[in-house]
Amino acid sequence: MLVTGMLALVAGPAQALELRVVDDGHTAGYVTLAWENDGDVELQQRDGNGAWRTVYRGADSATTLSGLDDGEFAWRARPAVAGNVTTNTPWGKALNVEIAHHPLQRALGFFAVGAVMFVILLACIALPWRVSGQPAAGGQP
Repeated sequence: MLVTGMLALVAGPAQALELRVVDDGHTAGYVTLAWENDGDVELQQRDGNGAWRTVYRGADSATTLSGLDDGEFAWRARPAVAGNVTTNTPWGKALNVEIAHHPLQRALGFFAVGAVMFVILLACIALPWRVSGQPAAGGQP
């Protein structure tokens, strides 16, 4: 007796992906977005004209977007199949993030403090800091 059968896979509707910020570098011009999905994902970013463009497609569960200028940015994601977009999958809710770099005065202040600390460190290393009358380590007074 030969028995043949068919296996039918019935997939329910794909779930919309929820984006979340896992590393917030909004004052440095970058953001790391993460999501939970077992397969490929398509991530889009809204440009200044309101049009969406794909910035990532793959199987990772997070990506970092850098080089962002000051302003409001929005991203959305949806499941994809093996790198190809499945057009009937729903987009997740858009995630909005405002990028606002440190003001120039603050950045210059950070630089100045770092430069002063560097000079002090060099002076401590290069100059012989001895108290008069006390022997140097392993030496005579």
